[in-house]
Amino acid sequence: PDPSPLLGRRALYVGRSGTQSEGILAQLTKWGMEATTLSDGASALATLRADSPFDLLIVDSHLADMEGHALADLVRLETTVPVILLTPITEYRDLGGPFHLLSKPVRRAQFYARLCAALELPDDQAIAASLDAASSALETGANGRDGALDQAASKHIQSGVALRLPPHSKFRLLLVEDNHTNQQVAVSTLAELGYSIDTVTNGREAVGALQQTDYDLVFMDCHMPEMDGFEATAEIRRQETATRRTPIIAMTASALPGDRARCLSVGMDDYLAKPLDRQQLRDVLQRWLHGTTQEEGLAALSPLASVSFEASPVEQEALHNLRRLGGSNHSFLSELIDVFLQESVERLARMKEAAANKDMTTVHRIAHTHRGACINFGAQKMAQLCVQLENTGGSNTDAELGAVNNMIAKIEREFIRVNRMLEGERFPQTKDV
Repeated sequence: PDPSPLLGRRALYVGRSGTQSEGILAQLTKWGMEATTLSDGASALATLRADSPFDLLIVDSHLADMEGHALADLVRLETTVPVILLTPITEYRDLGGPFHLLSKPVRRAQFYARLCAALELPDDQAIAASLDAASSALETGANGRDGALDQAASKHIQSGVALRLPPHSKFRLLLVEDNHTNQQVAVSTLAELGYSIDTVTNGREAVGALQQTDYDLVFMDCHMPEMDGFEATAEIRRQETATRRTPIIAMTASALPGDRARCLSVGMDDYLAKPLDRQQLRDVLQRWLHGTTQEEGLAALSPLASVSFEASPVEQEALHNLRRLGGSNHSFLSELIDVFLQESVERLARMKEAAANKDMTTVHRIAHTHRGACINFGAQKMAQLCVQLENTGGSNTDAELGAVNNMIAKIEREFIRVNRMLEGERFPQTKDV
């Protein structure tokens, strides 16, 4: 975001030293703010009572000597300094008070939005939050690791806020998706359209999230570990009252014609095919959030396009679309490629292990997940190989297992081609960062 609205503002951060505090201080400095840090509540109170001219107090939920919300309550009793409280979203229900809640792990756009709200900046200044912030976590100091990729982060709801189109910021959307690449593509596409989005990684977390928050719309992947989208939707419908029904949009890379019927039978309301088509996504948002009556059927699911096996391992048009999603964030595609390549290596290893254990259910599930990620990058040959692997039987005969291992070997060889091409695409995107 443009740092000018925050330039020269003084912030006091109270929290234990570590990766989170380093990231927050680095980001405040980047936005032109003067940041001071303290590790405990007592020191913070003493500093504020000494009439230090801070414009804002940022407090972590758990301090060395007291709970963060207790410090926030004390500060609000003694001063008029606005307070932002960092806390896991699972604790929102138990908190109350005149302070601004910011969920952990902290994301740049959400952080910027809370700063603008706490400092009561005019709307025309607040809309300076940028698209690149909507899809990335805070910088984390010396190690430079993106917090969005941290495994611990997947246990919490991660929020991204797009303020460039304020009329849409009133809607609360939830994305249920276990694939990090697909998450980033969906979050960035929605942010570009002006919508904020929370993400969780499986159906069980989705059920919990809807118990905490009244979402206006849910995008639900169908095939996930722990609890898939079909089970989650059925449970959400079971828990809903007669006065509220949250629209749930199915999202799947499966081309099976029976999938749409199954989606509707468990209580889903609409259907989107992956990779996301921007216009179809816009139509769904218009249909379910803005009340436009349209005589359109469900979004059409086109079968995976037939491509020559001699074609390029990655389609340039897909890379162009991903690069465009990043907007002014020149490192967006590089970050997305890093996630895809890392997760691909891990998925292929799990796939081979499952095949060795004759666990065909897991092999098929991983192939389905990998296929969706491949389609986002236009890696059509590798996606087709995954389709073929999904369609293998589960008889566990020697012939069947041989066919499965042969197909996995083909996917690995194709991944080498894809990896080589994506490595060449990755580095040019980081030169100007």
